[in-house]
Parts: sequence; C-alpha cells; structure tokens
Amino acid sequence: MPIASRRRSALTEQIAGPADTLYIGVDEAGYGPNIGPLVVSSTAFRGPSLLDTLDWWKVLRKTVCRAGKTKNKYIIDDSKAVLGSPSGRASLDHSVGSMLRLVACPSLRLRDLITFLSPTDAEHLCAEHWYGESDSHSDEDEDSSKEIRHERLQDGMTVAQLSFDSPMVRVLFPSKFNEALDRHPTKADVECELILDILGRRLAMLPVDCKQVVITVDRLGGRRYYREIVESIAVDAFVLTVEEQVDLSIYRFTCEGREVEIRFRVQGDSHSLPVAAASMIAKYVRERCMDQFNEFWNRQLPGLQRTAGYPGDSKRFLAEIEHLLHDLGIPMNSFWRIR
Repeated sequence: MPIASRRRSALTEQIAGPADTLYIGVDEAGYGPNIGPLVVSSTAFRGPSLLDTLDWWKVLRKTVCRAGKTKNKYIIDDSKAVLGSPSGRASLDHSVGSMLRLVACPSLRLRDLITFLSPTDAEHLCAEHWYGESDSHSDEDEDSSKEIRHERLQDGMTVAQLSFDSPMVRVLFPSKFNEALDRHPTKADVECELILDILGRRLAMLPVDCKQVVITVDRLGGRRYYREIVESIAVDAFVLTVEEQVDLSIYRFTCEGREVEIRFRVQGDSHSLPVAAASMIAKYVRERCMDQFNEFWNRQLPGLQRTAGYPGDSKRFLAEIEHLLHDLGIPMNSFWRIR
C-alpha cells in the first residue's frame, strides 16, 4: 500500500493545512577550486507554514535520511558528507537524479541537464574546450529497486504535503568567472551576483497562492552582515533586520504582499533540507562537468590522474598538461581561474 494512503503519523498530523509557503534553499559548489565551474543552486519546496518549525528529516524519515544512515532511503545532506559516505558518488547521482525526475527533467545528459537547470549558461557549456556532444552518461540506469524508492519519495512528500518545484542553477565556467572578476573586486562578490540573480528570478515568479516565503542561504564565508545584499533583492521594500548573530542572520521584507524571510546560516545544509538539496544539485552539476573535463584530458594523456580542480592537486594537474596547451590552442584563462 502506498505511503500516501496510510494513516498519518503524529508528526505529519502537525502540519495539516494549506501548502501556502515556499521554502527556498541556496548553496554552492566549486567556490574554492582553480579549475572547473562555480555552481550556485536554488531549490524550492511548497508546503504548509508549520513545516518551518519541524525537522524535515524526521518528517520524511520513511524515505529520506542523512549520509551514511541506510542504503534503503534517499540521502539528502551536505554534498561533502554525501560524497564522503561509503556509497559516495553513487548516492549523489541517485538522489539528485530522483529529485530531477520529480520535476520532469527530460534528460540527464550534460547539455540537456544544464539547459533545463540553467538555460542562460547552456551556450557557455558548448564553448568549453572539453565539451563534446558524446556524453557517456546514460539515463537508462534505473533498476526496479530504484523505481520503488523513487515512488516512496513521491509518496513521502505527498504525506508531508510537500511538492518540489524546479531547481534554478547558475553555472559560471572559468572564462566567465575570470570576466566577472573584472567587474567585481572579490570572488565573494561574484558568488553574490549569481545568488542575487537566482533569488530575483524566484521572487519575480511567485505562485499566486503563495502567502509567505522562507529563504535559507548557506552562510557566505565568514560574513555576518547581509542587509545590503538583502536590500538589493527587496528593491524598494523596507528590510527589517531581525537578528545578526555569529551563526545566523535573519531579515524580513514584503514582496507583492507576501512576507519574505531570508536567513543566512552557518552550516545551512545541516539544518535545512532545502539547502542540503541545493548543495547536492550544485555538486552534481559540477561533478558532471568535471567528468567531461577529465575525460577530455585523459584522451590527450592516457593514464592522467583526474583532478577535482582544488588547490594543490590542480597545480599538479596543470604541470602535467601545460606542455599541450599551445598545440591544442587552449588559452590558460579558459580553464584556470585567476582567484
């Protein structure tokens, strides 16, 4: 019998009510590397307002868990924790793939994926020297057990009166990242530009029946004060500073008659399931890009050890490929981020 048809638990009984709140989570992947894109991701869930007071991992405990807990549920957690778990990349691919199925993503092939999640950046993918139309990823990798767990995920969200809206992603490839640094003094400002773009578009297309919006952003570096950033999102609306603490900063404003609360939280992906889901989607998109990047260079130098692009190993990787750059016509700033 589907979960949705079973008697509600005491926990899910607490959240009975209209699904009139939009919960948005924002996180990034690839802020620190020298190689590969910076990816900012935003998820959005529709649900009752009382969900804001509950632990979503407990609400969805029949189908969702944190990294390393069980093999029979979907893992939604900080992407670093997911990749560090025994099932690692397989869990990341499987959980994100199922989330994308919930929003009818037509294909997980890289170009289709980025076109679906980040249409403004799809043309930049095609300009990357490593991108090829032949994508080794296959969408035909679902077995019966995965299909059953996917149905459970859908049913579990139905019981919690949750629905998952299409994620929004920005993918800033190295050459565009370097161009952005000509406009901004720091890479933190570059990241903020992407976040503001995503949140601006989210707030511009709020559902008619949405009465309030709760936005949680994984804290940006060591920053504690965000009022200026929030004011640029709120445009002409007055921004109320609720609190600015060491681990949590909260602001409120009104957007088209709806109250918007935006929280910048240390380890947001550990406290907020929408942020954890955004973290995983951002990491998944970046990992898929790095897969093709490494496949390209392995064709040039068979046996070359792959890189994730982070400082230290990226210098080793550069030293091994540098002698090929001139012959291949690949400029350094097309793949190496200057900060």
